[in-house]
Amino acid sequence: MNWDAVGAVGEILGSVAVLLIYLATQMKQTNSVSRFNTTREIMGQFDDLNRLYGTDSTIRQVLAKKGELSADESEQLYTFTLMYCNAWATTLEISWAVTHARAVPLRTPSSTCVAPRKVRAKTQDMSVG
Repeated sequence: MNWDAVGAVGEILGSVAVLLIYLATQMKQTNSVSRFNTTREIMGQFDDLNRLYGTDSTIRQVLAKKGELSADESEQLYTFTLMYCNAWATTLEISWAVTHARAVPLRTPSSTCVAPRKVRAKTQDMSVG
């Protein structure tokens, strides 16, 4: 092997090393942006809940009411609780994924804590009797 061949191999190894360093830097930046966006999305969900609680007096009345709820109030409470539960479920799911270095599975926002309306209706019918 002559010096020209050694130089060519060195140039190839150097360019591969630069490429790997560049890719590692890009991945690190992408992960940072992804974490920031995820955190912003979670905070947005809690902000929406706080805004709803702060601006909708009927929600506050339903949450503070003692005793029987009307069907409309029950639906409002169910919807608010579902939103709250989904916000926490998203937070815990992402926290678990980050802790265990796994990808977060894609899901619909309401798939975490939803009790199907038929099941809820059955349980309400059973509690009436």
